[in-house]
Amino acid sequence: MLTQMYCILQRINKHLTTYTARHTFATTVTLENDVPIETVSQMLGHKCIRTTQDWVQIRLYIWRILEQFIKRTNRE
Repeated sequence: MLTQMYCILQRINKHLTTYTARHTFATTVTLENDVPIETVSQMLGHKCIRTTQDWVQIRLYIWRILEQFIKRTNRE
C-alpha cells in the first residue's frame, strides 16, 4: 500500500511491489555506492549472507546479458 502511494506521489506509472522497491534500493543506493555486502544483507533482513551474494550474482549476470544485447543492437 505504501509503495503504491509513493508511486502515485512520484508519478511513476508502473506497478511497484515492496520486493521490487527493496531490491532496487539495495542496488541503486547501496551496492552501487560501495556499501559492504554484509551491510546490505542486514538491511534486507537476509538471515544468511549467501542469499544476498546469490542475488547479487544473478543481478550481475543479467546486467552482462543486457550489455551484450545493447552492443549487438548498436552494431546493426
